[in-house]
Amino acid sequence: MKKQLLLILLLAVYSNLSASVYTPDKLLYNGKEYSIVESKFLSHFFVNKADHTETTFDSEVFVSTGMRQGYIGTFQIENNQLYVTAIQKYYMEDMQIKRENAYASLFPNTTRTKAGWVSGLMLAGEIPEEGIKNGDSPKNYILLEIKDGTIIKERKLNKKELNNFKKKQYQSFKNTEEYNTVFNQLKAQAPDYVSDKSIDEAIKQFILKHSGKILTD
Repeated sequence: MKKQLLLILLLAVYSNLSASVYTPDKLLYNGKEYSIVESKFLSHFFVNKADHTETTFDSEVFVSTGMRQGYIGTFQIENNQLYVTAIQKYYMEDMQIKRENAYASLFPNTTRTKAGWVSGLMLAGEIPEEGIKNGDSPKNYILLEIKDGTIIKERKLNKKELNNFKKKQYQSFKNTEEYNTVFNQLKAQAPDYVSDKSIDEAIKQFILKHSGKILTD
């Protein structure tokens, strides 16, 4: 239990948890709908100024557009380009959750916007026509490597293949200089009593977020 608490604390210190815990963003690709499970770059989302005269992108503010932050985004891939096509804003009013279309205020006079600020790995679970029951996880996934809003690589994986991929990805990442950079960043922000082993375990648990590129076959 102590080890688990230390790991949770470490993860909270470095970054907010993935919005897969909350209401996920949606991805539309090749006629299929996906639920975005894990991605670093969706945290690099929209910070809209109060006067709505300028929209900026903040690389450290949001872990995703999920409900915890009040937004749910819809993304679409066409010709290997990633676009934002819809943004719903959720808010509380009179003790009720309400929503409104926030896309037009963020991106006026457009129907979609290329997500050129996006670079990293996206893991999305395929949503079957019958849907997914609460508590269940998708059976099939798509893993995308993206650079500046352009799809560089893609993998289709089932649950077993995904777990095996993560293990190989972790081993490959551990042999890179980037691993040392991430490790030192985590260590610098973690309490003194958090062990190196716990830091390594945190990287392993969120390997897709930390590695950023597909490193293994």
